[in-house]
Amino acid sequence: MVSKEVFSIWFDHGESPLAGTDHYIVVPGIDASGVEKLTENMSVKILSNSGRVQAAPHEQLQLKGIVFHHPGSVETGPTV
Repeated sequence: MVSKEVFSIWFDHGESPLAGTDHYIVVPGIDASGVEKLTENMSVKILSNSGRVQAAPHEQLQLKGIVFHHPGSVETGPTV
C-alpha cells in the first residue's frame, strides 16, 4: 500500500448541484486526441464518489486510486 499527500482541486458547481452526479479523473501527459481515445475505451470505474471516500480502480493498469476524506473503508473487489 502507498500512502502520500495529494493535491486538492475543486470546481464550484453552484448552490444546487445535481445530486453529486459529476465525477472527474486526472490524466497527466495527455492531449485532446488522447482524451477522446480514453473515453472510447474507459477502464476506470467509479466505486465511490462521496464526501467520505472516493475510489476508482483502473483495470488495465491494475491500480486502485482511493482518497479517504474521513476514516472509513471501501470494498474494491478482488486484489489485482
